[in-house]
Amino acid sequence: MATTTSNNIKSLHEKLRVDSGSFQQLQQELQANIEARKTFTQQATENEMVLEELKSLEEGANVYKLIGPMLAKQDVVEATSNVTKRLEFINAERLVKRFVDFSRSRSFCFSTRLEKAAEAIEKKFDQTQRDIQILQQRIAQLSTGAAAGGGGAMLDTA
Repeated sequence: MATTTSNNIKSLHEKLRVDSGSFQQLQQELQANIEARKTFTQQATENEMVLEELKSLEEGANVYKLIGPMLAKQDVVEATSNVTKRLEFINAERLVKRFVDFSRSRSFCFSTRLEKAAEAIEKKFDQTQRDIQILQQRIAQLSTGAAAGGGGAMLDTA
């Protein structure tokens, strides 16, 4: 009976080690997702500011684009078009769809692709965390049971 309990504890420790590794990987994925969302939000904000500046320029104004170490003159219409396309790309990547309900002065934002990915990671993260807690409880119960000489009983989590 003691050998069975010992084997159960070893098996649970191995599962705990694997789940802990998965947990750490999910933490890294979640952090990468957060960083990606921050980057896209920052890029969108910067490009929206540039677009506003371009719209406020008078026709014929000089606009320069940084290309490597050089500033190249660019037409205002072309610059506006480039920034608009860049914003479309950024927003498509974020898949942000904003609708403003003017009668209620509210803005609605549907989930973005990155937010949906974060939600999926968070669900896995939470499940792995629960699995780890259950394994730790099982190990503690088996260890306590083995130390008491009773062989220990397994928690039924199914």
